[in-house]
Amino acid sequence: DATAQGFVLLQDDTSLLPLDPQANVKIAVIGPFAKDHSTMIGDYLGQICPIGWNGINLKGHSKDCVPTFYMGLETLLQTEDVQGELTYVKGCDVHGDSKDEFAAAVEAAQNADVVLFLGGLDGTIEIEGLDRPSVGLPQIQVDLLQELATVNSQIILPLLHGGI
Repeated sequence: DATAQGFVLLQDDTSLLPLDPQANVKIAVIGPFAKDHSTMIGDYLGQICPIGWNGINLKGHSKDCVPTFYMGLETLLQTEDVQGELTYVKGCDVHGDSKDEFAAAVEAAQNADVVLFLGGLDGTIEIEGLDRPSVGLPQIQVDLLQELATVNSQIILPLLHGGI
């Protein structure tokens, strides 16, 4: 209940959300947090679930058992009530300047009905004692989002901020 109350929808002029589960939507899942386990739980450092998500032992790592956005979407698409297709490209790191995956991300966005970009901040750039001079996204993520928007305007942008 608290999670649902915490969601904020800033702008949806085209009624993109909610996605129609029967529409067989092609979703390009892009961003540094799409397959990231740690950011899903923020800066909690305790043992989460040692056996693994859904009973699967995932390397015994305390955070690998937390389902990622991508894992959740894959699971959802395995139900008979939901139709769709996923394509994943990381696209960029949380911060830095490598644009090595930009072309693949743009191609995935171009071939999709919807882009789900999972970006934000983590403890490598913002945490107690490591303040930033700006509250904006790291420039590499802004650059990638701008390129994605040139080929697909249907962008869903959940932001994760696991370091704060």
